[in-house]
Amino acid sequence: KFVFAAVANPAVLGWITSLFGQTGYRIIGSFYIGSLTGIFEIGITLFFAVFIKKMYAHASRAIGIGLGAGIIEALLIAFSQIGNMVFLMVQAQGGAEVIGSLVRTMSLNPLFFMLAPVERSIAILCHTSSRVLTLYAVMRRKYIYFWAGFLIMTGIDAIAGYAHLAGLIERISMWWIELALLPFALASIPIIQWCSRHWQEHKEGSYGQSDIVK
Repeated sequence: KFVFAAVANPAVLGWITSLFGQTGYRIIGSFYIGSLTGIFEIGITLFFAVFIKKMYAHASRAIGIGLGAGIIEALLIAFSQIGNMVFLMVQAQGGAEVIGSLVRTMSLNPLFFMLAPVERSIAILCHTSSRVLTLYAVMRRKYIYFWAGFLIMTGIDAIAGYAHLAGLIERISMWWIELALLPFALASIPIIQWCSRHWQEHKEGSYGQSDIVK
């Protein structure tokens, strides 16, 4: 996803701006950014699930896959941010700017130290529910559940994308953005519970006519 975005985003976002102006750039561009997450994360999950049946053999395995995706992403982001911070702070010319930026960020965000744990908790719940829905869709052969999972991840990254494209990151408290993402996380809890309750062991040829893709 990052490679595709690095190559395609400047051209795509520039094309959107030329057609729809700054308003279209923010709105349509944010949905474009969100759709990349849906395609490259949930779409890839669907692709592998079609060929690896053990991925959806049990509800617990599906939940584990979702948790793994969210937790690994959290670790990668944390290591990346720590690495960037250390690299910049050891530079004689950039250390003061980094500290100044950090001070400004803390002034905009009360309880700044809680921001990352809250954001990652929201993300992990959404990662889990979207992948559980995708694997449930493959197990039941009802792909409307896949589209529900696709929309969850597309929606949260569309909101984050809008915040970046509109320049809100440096102007408002990040807590407002987390509040906009919170409904997706709250909805993820009953979604995971519902899928878990309705899960069944996957058996080759066990699906009836009602389970055929519509």
